[in-house]
Amino acid sequence: MKKNDTKKLVILLLMLTIFAIFIVNNNVMAASIEETQDEQEIIIEPEDKIMMYDAKTNETTEVDMEELRQALGAKANSNKITASLPSNQSLRLNKLLMGNQLNSLNKFPSTVSKINQTNIVPYVAVCRIQVYGNLVDQTFPNGTAAILGKNVALTAAHCVFDKSKNNEVFKQWTIYPGFNGNFYYGGATGWDKVYYSQNWMDSHKVEDDWAICVLQDDLGTKIGWHFGAVCYSSNSELNGTEIRSLGYPYNSNEGFDPKGLYQYESTGKINYVTSGLFRTDAYTCDGFSGAPTIRPDGYIVGILNGKGEKGMYCKRLDQNIIDILNSLVS
Repeated sequence: MKKNDTKKLVILLLMLTIFAIFIVNNNVMAASIEETQDEQEIIIEPEDKIMMYDAKTNETTEVDMEELRQALGAKANSNKITASLPSNQSLRLNKLLMGNQLNSLNKFPSTVSKINQTNIVPYVAVCRIQVYGNLVDQTFPNGTAAILGKNVALTAAHCVFDKSKNNEVFKQWTIYPGFNGNFYYGGATGWDKVYYSQNWMDSHKVEDDWAICVLQDDLGTKIGWHFGAVCYSSNSELNGTEIRSLGYPYNSNEGFDPKGLYQYESTGKINYVTSGLFRTDAYTCDGFSGAPTIRPDGYIVGILNGKGEKGMYCKRLDQNIIDILNSLVS
């Protein structure tokens, strides 16, 4: 072999070696980032402005979350309440305790079944939201809500505020617990106050689509409240969780009563999680909006937003939501 050919071969081998090292290092780096992603995405405190609108006074104020948490911590210490908490958040509860547990989940994923007895636990605490507008026959449901306290309901922000009218509150907003045909239990009521995210008002993103309503009537005292609520500190903990959603679908093209008169259960599994939302393979359609997304043990982990190309998307409960619920319920 000629001297020049040998030199060229050595240079070529050297270049191939350098390229191989570069590929290996980049693959290791990508794997390292992927494996530690959940650790880097620990959710401690969402950066958001939390607002409260009072319908009686027509005033909107920002909620001082730090002051609220200090009050919660003092209450927890005085009652000697203990919970598993982030190490640097020792005074804060990361879940809302529940009353009665749900029955075991249906083991078949992505199924939809009608609830025939809505007067029993927990279905009676799931409410059809009705909005009465200017139309003569606007009788379809505006979504679904869940009662989590004597006068507290959890739903999606877009079930309370009208995006098409500069985020005005829906008029004559009423919830009906355990609605079934023409029957419901405990009475019907509207709300006096609503807590929500300013981020949602600005962007209408799934990640911020939640609302906590303080009701005009103590429906929870009459029918009981049967759900807890919990937030997760990392994505991997939540991913893969079996869930069910309970709501009032009204898409007649898919076999439901066009007026959403009946409650249905949709089951599935969480298959994608980010810091603010998650996706499941459970079924959804119009009317399920605002429905609670629930673990097998009865704890709500998210609020149904709607359907995308890859599945059902939900707002993931965060620490702000849990803290506000605890301040209202405990």
